[in-house]
Amino acid sequence: MKLHRLTRFPKHAFPTELDTGNTAIDQYLRDLDAGLAGSTGVRKMTLEETRDHLLESTDALIAQGQSPDAAGQQAVASFGAVEVHAKEQRQERCKLFITMFLRFGLTFATLMLLMSLLSMSSFLGEEKAARGFAENLPTLAKTYLFNATFFGFFMSYWFTFAFTQAKPAPVKPTEDGEVLEVYSQKGSKYAAVFLFIVMGGISLSCLAGLFGWGYMAASGIALNALLFLLGAQMAIGASVAWDRYELSQDALTIRSFTGHHRVPRAAIVDLVERSFWRSFIGVGIGKHYALIWQDEAGQRQTVNLVLNGEMHNSDSLIATLKATACDR
Repeated sequence: MKLHRLTRFPKHAFPTELDTGNTAIDQYLRDLDAGLAGSTGVRKMTLEETRDHLLESTDALIAQGQSPDAAGQQAVASFGAVEVHAKEQRQERCKLFITMFLRFGLTFATLMLLMSLLSMSSFLGEEKAARGFAENLPTLAKTYLFNATFFGFFMSYWFTFAFTQAKPAPVKPTEDGEVLEVYSQKGSKYAAVFLFIVMGGISLSCLAGLFGWGYMAASGIALNALLFLLGAQMAIGASVAWDRYELSQDALTIRSFTGHHRVPRAAIVDLVERSFWRSFIGVGIGKHYALIWQDEAGQRQTVNLVLNGEMHNSDSLIATLKATACDR
């Protein structure tokens, strides 16, 4: 059993929407897909690039007088062996996995190590804490490796074999006209749940430490308070994965955990990107925007929008809202 097949969760099947109708090209794509690593979305990036190249070559050969079947066969033969391209994709994903593993794993493990050193007595116990640093080094090293491996593996796996940048989705036709929908893909919601659990756990541990409980009890009020706030902010901010925006010809509808808002499109005055620090301390992972609009009484109102690259059509929404404000 080839190890790359373990990364193809949750679906192993070839994405049939990539079929072209040309027998030679479709078979080549299926053979290539069998050797690729990653989720359907990750594999589709390579498959779509390959399909587009083969179709361009086929069209050029047809224009020279060849039949579609013969042109497809020649395009496939000229493109090269399936295993060569599949191996390139697997090696590329492997390098990315290692990079992400070191970046996320070492960062998280270092943070946990600092927390352990600041609360040595709670982490190791009074007896071990009284020993010298060299004596406690094996325990600290084992814990460091565990944290780096545990957190690094899950985060690097997600960004290497599961996550793909959200692509523009087609507008939704309705009785009242077309509606541009902005929403997070399913995989982003899984990642948000994981982030909520991890950061929520850190936040609760620090909260307990503020009251003298748990392994963070000896870390001090300042550190516990800071980590509690940062952990809580990121845990709560993960809820942005369930935010949804719908822009029709008449209004922008915003649905989130904080409530529902409906802003008349004709009343939109401006869309302003928040500063880095406002986005950093704000609730929600992504860029923060202030949507300014005018109510029926002539008063200016502001509603906060949080958008990121994992949302379908987020760029289209920003561009459309800015254009709407300029037309006013």
